[in-house]
Amino acid sequence: MENNYEVPLGQKLDRLTIAIRKSYNSIVDATNVPEIIDILNDLISFIFDILNTDTIDAKDELRKLLWLSIELMAYNSDVWALESDIRKGKDIDLGLPEIGRRALRVREINDKRIICVNRINDIVNRVNNKQIPEEKKYVH
Repeated sequence: MENNYEVPLGQKLDRLTIAIRKSYNSIVDATNVPEIIDILNDLISFIFDILNTDTIDAKDELRKLLWLSIELMAYNSDVWALESDIRKGKDIDLGLPEIGRRALRVREINDKRIICVNRINDIVNRVNNKQIPEEKKYVH
């Protein structure tokens, strides 16, 4: 059975910024390259959709999309930095109080990140004049 559910652009850009952040410290896993290319193709296609739409201010929407993409990168970089020691197995050195502080900070960042993803999806909605299937939510 084929899945006809399309992942909204906001979630795709979120995944892209995570993949870019991961590549800072290591070579991108070759298995991720096709997904990254697909996301970039979707982004380029959407930019052309914006430029070919008469009902919106294309410059303004592109500026918002670029800014939100940069925000996503910053949020995902912050989460990466907070979780870095844990990924390296140094969580014992941190102690439970510090792990707890970091977990709360990650939750705060994820709240902002999800707002950012939903704002990207709102832009897609305006440009395509259609409703996004669902809004992404981060449940505490």
